[in-house]
Amino acid sequence: MFHGYYEKYQYLKIDITCAENDMVLLVGLRHGTCHASLGADNDLRYLMGRLREVWPDVHVHVRGDSGLGVPLMYDVCRELRLTYTFGIGMNSRLRALSDDLLKQALEQFERTGQPQRLFLSADYQAESWPAPQPVVIKVEAQAQGTNRRAVVTNRPGVRVLPLAVYDEYAMRGESENRNKELKTELAADRLSDHRFLANFFRLYLHAAALNLLVRLRRAVVQGPQRPPNWGCRQSFPSRRSTNRTASGSSTSGGSATRWAKVSHARGGRG
Repeated sequence: MFHGYYEKYQYLKIDITCAENDMVLLVGLRHGTCHASLGADNDLRYLMGRLREVWPDVHVHVRGDSGLGVPLMYDVCRELRLTYTFGIGMNSRLRALSDDLLKQALEQFERTGQPQRLFLSADYQAESWPAPQPVVIKVEAQAQGTNRRAVVTNRPGVRVLPLAVYDEYAMRGESENRNKELKTELAADRLSDHRFLANFFRLYLHAAALNLLVRLRRAVVQGPQRPPNWGCRQSFPSRRSTNRTASGSSTSGGSATRWAKVSHARGGRG
């Protein structure tokens, strides 16, 4: 379908990646004019069901951009006992809440000449929300100008450490690099088959290729793990050792805590 904002015919994909190991956990394909959150709730329910079959007590924190910051996603995260941080767009009420903080940041920047980042936590309720929720607002003042961003979260400690909550959310930028690799380097936006299911299958192939690339990158960077020397001299070819360590991904470990990030990217060309 033709999307007026992106000015092209496209599909809109959604993917769930693990911020702990950069692996793609789930991909979905939707029509190009749908809302960014369409189907994300059911995808998250399915994924958590599979994860908790193996790790019943796993803790998952969900991060997503403002396209996923809707009441439906807040509700499903609470239903599944997940913590979450979603971006939300700045509006007149959020600006009014942060006007004094922005003024303080500007005064400090003018006095010191150093970039300033200040944070506040407050309860906020949009018209579509059934109840207030904590939000974190970041204000910046620097030579290039001012900037304000906001997130909504249910993380414990948000009122005490709003900076830590926001900075952890901002770390999703590294996960977004995997989305960029999936779309541009592995050409996941080349979904030009005539049938929807054929394009959906192609998207899964692209996601599998990215997971192979991530595992290969980890094996090359970490290098082979040499076994202990028990008094005898042996040599282990690096190629063989690398192949063995390639299966030692953190996805097979027994860690009690795992993290997932929900993100959406611009759709592929139809």
